[in-house]
Amino acid sequence: MFNKLKAGVIASLVYVACITPAMALDFTFYAINSSPAGYTQNDLQQGYYVEILQRVAKHLDLVDPKVVIAPYPRIVNALIRNQDGVVVTCLFPNESFTENIYQPRRVASFQTSIVSLPGAPINWDNLAGKKIGTLRGASKVYGDIFHQAVEDEQLKLVAMSSYSQALKMLEAKRIDGFAGNLGVILSLAEQQQLALAAPANITKRDSMITISVSPSVKNGNEVVAQVDEIIQQMIASGEIQDIVERYLPDEIQQR
Repeated sequence: MFNKLKAGVIASLVYVACITPAMALDFTFYAINSSPAGYTQNDLQQGYYVEILQRVAKHLDLVDPKVVIAPYPRIVNALIRNQDGVVVTCLFPNESFTENIYQPRRVASFQTSIVSLPGAPINWDNLAGKKIGTLRGASKVYGDIFHQAVEDEQLKLVAMSSYSQALKMLEAKRIDGFAGNLGVILSLAEQQQLALAAPANITKRDSMITISVSPSVKNGNEVVAQVDEIIQQMIASGEIQDIVERYLPDEIQQR
């Protein structure tokens, strides 16, 4: 038993925790690879999604918790194809997820917007024919208006691997605009000293990021309930808000 636990601790992407006194489970945590949500700097994992997941792991009493920082499609595949252990991540609500993927608790909210350059501002009246960058797969959760515009071929989507890449493409005028989390976009644009036009909001309400759990274990419901309770406590204590405040300037925080 000791060797089995030791092997689980050593594995770089697997986390072993005692959810009940009689059972040890393998956990894998994922954060999207977009600064300031998830990134590596000086060999250290940073970002507010990274820290939220690290805190969840800590509250689960996991040993040396680390987080896999990965693109959006890889995270979705990890949730959908999980057949062993527990996958935990922060992700958009997704109606296409199967009943085996649980999204019990919101951890953050943000305004989804299309940003463009000052010399060529984008709004809903001039959207036709524009090339709009989005993270791969993310456009499906950007609301009915945006999704309908895509379905009607009013705009052309260009898949981006990260927010940083998108802003570089926008600055080089290889895309006309970029749709995503406005708080993250403004934070990165400020770092890159990139001036932007007034954003065109995609949704009337803030979009949500939820804790997402795919438990391929016998006591899956208990695991989801425990993670949900941890998130509730982190929200109530202000722990999650404290994490967000360290990464986003006060004027663009999405509470």
